[in-house]
Amino acid sequence: MKGLSILTAEIPAFQMLFLFLFITCWGLGLLGWGAALQRVLGALPESLRGADRMAFLILLGHVPVVTMGFLCHLAAPLAGWPGPLVLGTGLGFCLGSRLCLQGDGLFGDGRTTRRSSLQGGGLFDDGRTTRRSSLQGGVLFGGVAFFVSLFAARLMVHGDTGGYHAQAIMWMAEEPVIRGLANVTSVFSYNTSWWMLAGLMSWPWGAPLGAVSVSGPVLVATGVLLWGALLRVLRREADGADWFWLPALYLWLRQVVGLNTPSPTTDIPANLVVLSAIWFVVRFGRAEGFLFITTAGGRSFLALALLAATAKLSASPLLACGLVWLVGGGLVLLLKNSRNAIPVFGHALRLMPLALCGVAYLFHGWLLSGYPLFPSTLGGAFPAPWQLPAWLPDFTVERARSWAFTYGASAEIVRTTPTWKLWLYGQSALTNLLVAGSAAAGAVLGAGVLMKTRTNLWPGIRSLGIPAGLSLLGLAWNLSQVPSLRFSAGFAFGILGCAFVLVGPHLPVRPARAVVAVWCLLSFLALSKLAFARPVSFLRPPAPPVPEAVVERFTREGDRIRVSPFPWFAPKPAIVEFEFDENLKILRSPKGKILEIHSGR
Repeated sequence: MKGLSILTAEIPAFQMLFLFLFITCWGLGLLGWGAALQRVLGALPESLRGADRMAFLILLGHVPVVTMGFLCHLAAPLAGWPGPLVLGTGLGFCLGSRLCLQGDGLFGDGRTTRRSSLQGGGLFDDGRTTRRSSLQGGVLFGGVAFFVSLFAARLMVHGDTGGYHAQAIMWMAEEPVIRGLANVTSVFSYNTSWWMLAGLMSWPWGAPLGAVSVSGPVLVATGVLLWGALLRVLRREADGADWFWLPALYLWLRQVVGLNTPSPTTDIPANLVVLSAIWFVVRFGRAEGFLFITTAGGRSFLALALLAATAKLSASPLLACGLVWLVGGGLVLLLKNSRNAIPVFGHALRLMPLALCGVAYLFHGWLLSGYPLFPSTLGGAFPAPWQLPAWLPDFTVERARSWAFTYGASAEIVRTTPTWKLWLYGQSALTNLLVAGSAAAGAVLGAGVLMKTRTNLWPGIRSLGIPAGLSLLGLAWNLSQVPSLRFSAGFAFGILGCAFVLVGPHLPVRPARAVVAVWCLLSFLALSKLAFARPVSFLRPPAPPVPEAVVERFTREGDRIRVSPFPWFAPKPAIVEFEFDENLKILRSPKGKILEIHSGR
């Protein structure tokens, strides 16, 4: 392994190839888990075929993998037996002959013969029964995966990754869950499924590879959905829902080409999952209307909403709206079937895997900090010896608002600054202006189309009420908490996507292609720092610079905690900041394993 590590460090092409194979392997594992979950949730719409079907199942597969991660971490480090168990099981699901080759199987489109699955309804088929269409889909998937791997094979220069992402992932990869770990430093309070996945993916090479590759399958899956839709728009084969992905091109490219790709940061991946969930409602929910939530498609939407919420709490409005929609739809279904409640109970029974994921996520967060949804104090009524001080969640929210405005800004500055200045001069000013400009251009374009063609857009507006309402509610809630589109870009681009769905199909061919070309140009121009950084080995982290000073603080029990600017490489426990001085109390097992950390108040 050491020889391979040195080889990949010295030859960047080998490193990119290795990362491509790694992301593909985990993508197939997630694909298998997604197919297994979908069998529980119910059959996907038959029109979701080929590459789109595969991409959607990869996204869906994150939900059972996250559940397995949270449950396994209660007993073992994620880079031990949980990693190969989860990956091997997913690959087994993926390679099962009955799952892959037949009827409602992994890659089929509803046909029940192996021949139709391998030819017409194959892995990348778009509905035609020709090998050419399958080859086109395969090239699309492979090209997107290579593009993501190309930009991921760079040095991790993201500040937060070096500061606390990597250290949190190392704790998950190398240790089972430790009650009250957040007492060491509050950044360990964030109970995100993204770091859980990175810990699972760290097997058997250690945390660096998992941290780099964790966003890969999501970027590949959403990239297949996005680029496939854009190609259909350019070939004049698009339906209305294909236009939804056009505004999201900037968001996807900003993550892949920007410096966030080799980082386990959760903002853009969570927003892309939010967009995928809203797109699914746009494409398949308009026919069923309000009762769509009670179908297999509605359950799949809830699964994506749950994944986004566990990755980033700013995506939780989508899940909250989905749950309210679920209750309302269930009541309507129950009233329509007042003499037979079996459909409602069967629908609820199929949602049990999602409920298990939510319970495991909340319980894991409570073990870390005493707050299931830190920094929200919701659930803090269940105190534990390791629970963080009550003032800390509120302080964390204030700090997030300040940093959303500009790095290092005090909370007092943000409180006294007018909202328009926060939007105009904050960190997300470029995204804010891009979204505002795009919305204005879309409004003008829509008005022009309406005046020229006299198209009646009202039926389309009515059919888009639910996905547009989900986007508006999520955006409004997030902006009321933190005045930055960084945390709610998925909802903002969801609104723009709905606008494009409404207007795009009515555009003549040449203006439609012009719109696509302009959007592609704007998306590429809006990106920053496209140059490659120095390559680094993912199998063996490079030797860090010698820090100027390493401060050692001693807890009440005599344990040493190193405060270092390079906590990844320092012996555990090591952190960037030490918030509670010498007040910590560390409880260990007879074998010396850390079981619990609390302040000893």
